[in-house]
Amino acid sequence: MINQMYCKNVSVISKGCSENLEYLTIKCRPFYLPREFSSITLTAVYIHPRADVGLALSELSNVINNYENKDPDTMSIILGDFNQSNLTSV
Repeated sequence: MINQMYCKNVSVISKGCSENLEYLTIKCRPFYLPREFSSITLTAVYIHPRADVGLALSELSNVINNYENKDPDTMSIILGDFNQSNLTSV
């Protein structure tokens, strides 16, 4: 998932697949990282166009809050295909 020239310390934190949301969260510690961050957490998200957006965003919010509460010094990057979701609501 991650180029070995960039980072060799990679682990899967969580993953999930439901009718509303698919996600994969990994944690990595690149060779170069500013002191302010202990690691980087990447979450890849897919919300189906016919999904219940409210449930999908609620589930995604719970997942992100759980790992951010466990490791607050991690930089979080969330990316993916959100299909008409209004992320400002969460």
